[in-house]
Amino acid sequence: DDQFDDMTLWAGVGPQLLTPEWDTSLLGVFSRRWYGNEKYNYGKGLRLETGYTGFGRWRIDTAVDYLNLDYDDFDFRDSNIAAITVIPSYYLSTTSYLSPILGFSRENARSNVYSNDGYRIGLGIFKEFPYGISLYIQPEYFNFQYEEQDPAFGSTRDDKTKRLLVSVYRRHWTIFGLSPVFSYIFTDNNSNQKIYSYKRHQFQIGFTTRF
Repeated sequence: DDQFDDMTLWAGVGPQLLTPEWDTSLLGVFSRRWYGNEKYNYGKGLRLETGYTGFGRWRIDTAVDYLNLDYDDFDFRDSNIAAITVIPSYYLSTTSYLSPILGFSRENARSNVYSNDGYRIGLGIFKEFPYGISLYIQPEYFNFQYEEQDPAFGSTRDDKTKRLLVSVYRRHWTIFGLSPVFSYIFTDNNSNQKIYSYKRHQFQIGFTTRF
């Protein structure tokens, strides 16, 4: 039914500056999350995105985020989240590239039990094949180290997450100019507080376009 339904809305809008080598955007962002069809939290903040293409086969993309997050029923979890992600992409050819992924986040919550540092490392692999078929594979590893011991568990939470994303689409298939993307995501979260440990398989259908 709907006891564990989880839905998130994220929107960003702002100016974009384009030059021959730079692509920069400053966005005002808003998020809203519902859990079990009840309001769970909402956030507002800023996001700075930059892309640089002046290194030949390399493209460097960077995103810096700041989000003020408020919980509807759990004020002790209200927090400020700052994050930076760097993705340098190396184009092996006109049809393939590799993208190392590096990220760091800091969440300062009202209760230090929920304050944490997050680390992210991954690799994106993209390849176009004949007949308009494209494949994207992205393995990643996350580590979230929390700041203060949780009295309910007698330990300080430490989560280690492995995730694999596989996406495939065929650009010749279009619906109103959009191509469907079929994705599979496997997530394995290993926490020292076992209630937060889980394994999850997700199948998604999305849409994309190329300019």
